[in-house]
Amino acid sequence: MKRIPLLIAIALLALVAAPLHAADDQTFDDWYVILMDDQPMGWMHAVRQRKGDHLVSTNQVHLSIKRGQAAMTMEMSDEFVETLDAKAVSMGSTQALGAITITMRATFKTDGVEVTTEQGGQTTTRADPLPQGQWYTPAAFERYADEQIAKGETAFGGRVITPLLGLAPVRIDAKKLGQENIEVLGKTVPAQLWETTTTPPGAGATERIYVDEKYRLLKSTMDVMGMKLTVLAADKELAQKQVNPPDLLAKTLIKPDKPIKDARKLRSAVYELTFDQAGAQARAESAKPRIPSDNQTAQAALLPRGGYQRVVWADDHTARVVVDLDSPVNPGTDLPTDASRKSSTLLNSDDPEVRKLADQAVAELPKDATPAQQAEAMRRFVHGYVTAKDLSVGFASAGQVARTRQGDCTEHAVLLAAMLRAGGIASRTVSGVIYIDRFMGQDHVFGYHLWTQAWLGDDDAKKGGRWVDLDATLADQPFDAAHIALSTGDLAGDAINDIMRLAPITGTLRIGVIEP
Repeated sequence: MKRIPLLIAIALLALVAAPLHAADDQTFDDWYVILMDDQPMGWMHAVRQRKGDHLVSTNQVHLSIKRGQAAMTMEMSDEFVETLDAKAVSMGSTQALGAITITMRATFKTDGVEVTTEQGGQTTTRADPLPQGQWYTPAAFERYADEQIAKGETAFGGRVITPLLGLAPVRIDAKKLGQENIEVLGKTVPAQLWETTTTPPGAGATERIYVDEKYRLLKSTMDVMGMKLTVLAADKELAQKQVNPPDLLAKTLIKPDKPIKDARKLRSAVYELTFDQAGAQARAESAKPRIPSDNQTAQAALLPRGGYQRVVWADDHTARVVVDLDSPVNPGTDLPTDASRKSSTLLNSDDPEVRKLADQAVAELPKDATPAQQAEAMRRFVHGYVTAKDLSVGFASAGQVARTRQGDCTEHAVLLAAMLRAGGIASRTVSGVIYIDRFMGQDHVFGYHLWTQAWLGDDDAKKGGRWVDLDATLADQPFDAAHIALSTGDLAGDAINDIMRLAPITGTLRIGVIEP
């Protein structure tokens, strides 16, 4: 259980994509300090240089956070290279999220994009289509923004490529709110106030941006999980000053209106979930169909129906959720895809160690064992195989977990999902919450969690195929009804998008226990 620190890092991607960051010659070298509820937690460095006939934009984000007694450092960086006349040349990114480092490099060609990803010593290369529809390179969008502001426009928008989010363009909409005086580097300065909404695939983030007369970023604020995330202009020395990282995990625990008795034995339950305004908007956005030019497959909306979970919405803010292990849900059109069968950067099912563990897990089963029996054997195997169950790992791939045998819910879930795929069973991961009797010094709470779903039976739902929930962190049973699914994802391709879809609703949720 440790998705929250990662969500904090992902939320910063929207800030990195801030459109109002131009200078007269479009070059800059700016430092920022990052604060959570006014407590320093890291820095950001944004640079644009002209190199020959190219503009090179780079961003670095460095965060330090705590999860209980475990400290964690996360670093992300990206680079976008474009010509002076706004033709995309290449882009790249590096994500060092605790135990895992993922690097991506994409080269734009006339007929597509060559994408090379490296993680854990393994390199994969694929050919992707060019993003469809109209979209901007980073510098080109800032020129467009400058032109709109110079004309006196108070609202504008467009689609932009952000390397850390892959080839799917994000939508940025900006609206001018007025003028304010703010304190920056010990001085009070006038600033234009804009509100921007950044909408990556399946989620959205709204921030307030303060810029100077040249539209350079002075300050940005955004609400994340009920906390205020601030990026503030600083010099290098101040930005990189050593910090006492904030402890975020305990702040995200959700106290339901009543405790649940014997949660690990619970086979059915009814909950009422209530989202605040921001959470309701994020959920509504996730439910919109994605257009083909987004270069992504359709994903389940936030708070999905599937596995053992049924959802009925009373209004935009309130839903009744039924989890019943004795009445699995007919998946309808929610069928496995190629992405839920293939090896990916995090679910690297073609890794030799992962394949070896998948074979080892089912070695004692009879030859005619069903997929359900194989899946449960793998779940039990993963539970026993991960021996160092702690919060010290960031977000490891299945191959890394196979070698280190260390991690918490995320590592259990990705290893099980990858082993299932290695064994020919389609799988995906589920982000949600789980009820815990005691955690981080608090009693009777829901905490954010990750588990696995396996597709069992025929590929045709009409012939009995369905998604089945499996939690490898549990010792004695595959699953219980004290889980509530908030999002599903294949963790394929640009896996960070699967995680980012959960960020806007985190901290917006209240849970009522209706009928355990």
